[in-house]
Parts: sequence; C-alpha cells; structure tokens
Amino acid sequence: MSLRLGKNIKLVYMGVGIAVLTAALIFCLNLVVGGYWDVTADDRFGLDKDTVKWLEDNKYGVNIRFYVSKDLAQKDVALAGYADYVRRLLAEYQRRSNGQIKVSAVEVVPFTSSQTEAERAGVKEFAAPDNKKYVYLGLSFTDENGRTLAIPQLAPERRDELESDITRLLSVLTANRRPRLGILSPYFRAAEQKNPLRYAENLPFVDQLETLGYDVVSLSKTSPFVPEGIDAVLVFYPLNLEEEALYALDQYLMWGGKVMVMMDVLAEERFKEKEMFIGYNSGLQRLLKNAGVLYREDVLAGDNSNSRELMLSGHFIKYPFWLIVTNDGIAEHPVMKGTKKLFLNHSGFFEYTPQQNLRTTVLFSTGENSGALPAVKAINLTYDGLLKDYLLTDKRYPLALLIEGKFKSLFDRPIVSSAQILAEMPPFLSLPLKEGTLLLVGDSDMAAAALWDAKAGQKHDAFAAATLSDNMRFIESALDYLTQSGYATVARKPDEKPRLNMSDVFYRLAAGVYQPQKKAIADELAEIRQQITEAKERLAALALPSAKQIKNLEELQRTEADKENELRRIAYLTEERYQNYLSWFAVAVIGGLPLLWVLLVWGIYRIYERRVRRRAEEYVK
Repeated sequence: MSLRLGKNIKLVYMGVGIAVLTAALIFCLNLVVGGYWDVTADDRFGLDKDTVKWLEDNKYGVNIRFYVSKDLAQKDVALAGYADYVRRLLAEYQRRSNGQIKVSAVEVVPFTSSQTEAERAGVKEFAAPDNKKYVYLGLSFTDENGRTLAIPQLAPERRDELESDITRLLSVLTANRRPRLGILSPYFRAAEQKNPLRYAENLPFVDQLETLGYDVVSLSKTSPFVPEGIDAVLVFYPLNLEEEALYALDQYLMWGGKVMVMMDVLAEERFKEKEMFIGYNSGLQRLLKNAGVLYREDVLAGDNSNSRELMLSGHFIKYPFWLIVTNDGIAEHPVMKGTKKLFLNHSGFFEYTPQQNLRTTVLFSTGENSGALPAVKAINLTYDGLLKDYLLTDKRYPLALLIEGKFKSLFDRPIVSSAQILAEMPPFLSLPLKEGTLLLVGDSDMAAAALWDAKAGQKHDAFAAATLSDNMRFIESALDYLTQSGYATVARKPDEKPRLNMSDVFYRLAAGVYQPQKKAIADELAEIRQQITEAKERLAALALPSAKQIKNLEELQRTEADKENELRRIAYLTEERYQNYLSWFAVAVIGGLPLLWVLLVWGIYRIYERRVRRRAEEYVK
C-alpha cells in the first residue's frame, strides 16, 4: 500500500515538475522571438472597446490586403517581428467584424506582378537598413465599391498608433460622405500650389486632415459668407481679418455653424519670413468679446513646471513659454479623448465671463505654477531678462475654450449692398436660428510638424510620422467633434505598464552603454544649432555680410554635420550591441534550457526515488 502511494506521489511530482519546466521553456522561447503569444499585461493583440463597437455596428464590407516582402526576415529581423504583430492584430479585426472585414496577405517578390500590385495599391518601398532594396510592409483597404485607401509603410515607431490608424481608415472608407472643412487663413493659398499651405514643409497638417477623411476647401478672407455645405470652419492664425470675414463668421454661428480658431500671439511660422514684430492683431476681438472672451494679443502664457528646455544666453533652462500640457491640465471632454500630452510654443491665453445661453468649457490650461510676459519682450529675450521680466502669478491660464449655445450677432443689418452678392448669401439673421459652436485655441504653432512629428524635417506621411505629442490627435478630435463626422477614433495603447519583452530590456542595456557619450554629443549639437540660428539672424540683419561671417557660418554647419554623423555612428553601435545581446540570449535559451530541463527532470526523479526507497526500508524494518 505504502509502496503504491509512494509511486503515485512520485509520478504526480514528476508530472508537475515537467509541466512547470515546459512552461518555462515556452515562456523563454517566447521572449526570444519577441513575444508572439499574448502573455503581456496590456493585452497587446486585444482591440480597444471603441474599435470593437465600430466593428459590431459596421454593415459595409472591406477587404484588407497585407503586403509584406517574402524574404523580410532575411532583410530586417526587427521589421519581420513587427510584421507578425500586424498580422495577429489584423486577425482580431477579422474575427470581431461579423464577416464584414476580410484580411488576406500578399507576399511581395521583386520584379513580379506582386510588386506591381503592391505599388498600385499605394504601398511604398521601405528605406531598409544596409541599403537592402525592395522591402515592403503596408496595408491596402478596398470597400465594396472599389474605393481604396492605404497605409503605405507600417513604421514600427508608430506601433502604439497602429490600431488607431487602421480603425480610422476603415471608418473613413465606410462613411457615407466626407465632411467638408473650410479653412480661412493667410497661410492657405490653394490656387498657388498643390499643397495648400505656403509653409508646407513645416505645416503639413492640412494634408493630414485630408488623409484622415476631410474634404478641405479654401475660404476667401474677403467673402462675406461661408459657402453652403461647409460642415465646419477652421480659422488658422487669423491676422488682421477684414470686416467681411468677421461678418461671415458671425452669420455662420447664427445659423448653427461650427468654428475652430487657432490664434497666436507670437507665431513662429510668421517670423520665417523675417517679419518684424509689430504686435499681433487677429481682427476677431469683437467676435470674442461678444461671447464673453478676452484674448490678450500682447501677452504670453508661461508655465514654470510644465515646460521644455531651451539654451538661452549660454544656459540650459526650462523655457516657460515652450509649454507642455499634461493630464492635470486637460479636461475630461470628448474633444480631449485620447489626449495625454500637448506641446505649445509661445501661446496666448484666454479670460472669459460666463454668458447667458452659452456654455463655456476650458479644454486645457497651464499648470498652477504659471506666469505671463509681454510678447514684445520675448523677441530679444536673454537669460537675465527672463528672470527680470517674467511675472509669476501662480494661477492657471486657459489655453483652449469650447463655447456652445446661441450666440448674439454683432450686426444689425447685412454689410453688403450688392444685389448679386446678397442673392448668393444666406438670409441675414440678427437672432440665432440654431446653437453654434466656437472652439478657441491660444497657439497656432501646435499644428507645426516640429511639435507633433518626431521625424519633422523628413518627408511627412500621415501614417509614418512618429508621434512626439498628441497635438495632431487633438486637432483631429476637435474637428471630428465639430463636424459630428462619425469617424471612429481610438486612443493609442498606453505604455504605462511595461511590456515583459526581453527585446526591450536588451535594447535599453545596449543604449545605456553609449548614453553618456550620446548625451554629451547631443548637448554640443544643441549649442551649435543655437549658434547657427544666431549667426543666420545676424547675417539676415546685414545688407552685405563679410566673407569672415559667412565662413564662420559654414564652419558651424560643417561642425553640425560632423556631430550628426557621430550620433548616427552611436545609433549604429547601439543596434549592433543590441543584436549581439539578442544572439547571446537566443543561444543560451535554445542551447541551455533543454539541457537544464533534462537535468532537472532526472534530479526530480532521483530525489523521489530515494524517498520511496527509504519508506520501503522503514516498512521492512
């Protein structure tokens, strides 16, 4: 009896030990291959509840084609791992869609029909490392009517935005109509060039809005009315707006229109044209005052705690006018959905008095440790001047307001007398017909790519930009709210819970080796770039620069290029060390764990064999 019990106990313990060791082996192999099974705390392949709801409600069929190079693993191991992640995420879309979403994969082989098909579908070749050619990883979406949209390149840097991108494109493709967005701005000149913004290299947000599902049209500053069929108006950096534009906006609100205004006390884009600072005048003061709002067009908002670094007079300081708005300054409102961090440069602020029939919401604001500075003093600011002139007020400044309700008209009659124009205009309203919406933002620079695209300066693509902040997400969400677009928006997956992924651990270890050297070079590069900026400003102020001054600038630019090459070299060494760490770990796991597994099973067997033998000897005695 005792011998049989001891034998059963031995088998049970051996079974448990083998199961535990097998699970450990699978888990370690999972870490080597990059976590292909969903064992992480953040449910990496699970879909957001808003995506699931959209998929359940969707009644339109969409085919998703996943174009991926056949030999991707040989060309880029990291990209191949990301491709596997995309494949599994797409499988979830198909599983949750009640048969409406079909997913198929197309292996792209160079110089074949598959490559031609991928490029016709809008998928573009990657700039692969080591100059390897013909690397493809992208998505194409086609609806029942043959309309097609695409994500040309699935950039791993945009991993946290991938679900948002896919869901957005699906909703854009299945929408009954694209909302029409009118833009009123001195920067918007659609008739002059393909890209409607004069500063297209740094303000590509209009192209982004078109990709995200908006039909963008230009509005004339001299037209006294907003054309019929415009779902919302974006007034981008209003500057000396004329009476006609003011009248058009006023009447548009009377008819229940939706208006978003991005103002700016000190627009940095304006000074790219080397304009002198002569004070800002939006031309909208009367319209704002009528809604109980005051925008100080000569004062900057500052925040001591929530700001970014700048070199000023040889000092690296937290520059209070380069603002960071985080959770404590962001309201809980549908407009701010998914917004966690905003960057603003030289923003103005709002003061408001509650008005009858109007509801006012502060969408985001500075922190509690804030202050103000006259805008004119920020032009030639020094470190000592900042300490002297910056007035700390220790209160929050509203940076964005949402005003909803029935607005009062500024006018008591039409401002035009032409019978032809009056016939084209909507009838004049002195009292509101419907509730309108006015969304005010204190900084237009937040739309500049440098503040939301981590790769600003390179070619911009709506689905390739590595997210630096939530600026673009805020603009998108605000316009979705105003137009009631119905487009599906999904908050990007949070990184608050660390993923259990040895790949990340090894990369941090590799980066840590070169971090001191990288930081020193980055600091030197920032200082050199500051010197280049100052040198360019001095040259621009001179009618005839000297050869010595030009030579000095060229020397600084050569030094800048050298420092950039050093940073690229460090990035290469970091990647090389990271790959070595992965290789060593893979060898240890694949070669060592099976041996350890065998030894431990044998050890468990020997331990419990001795235990049973001792019990048998005791029984005999």
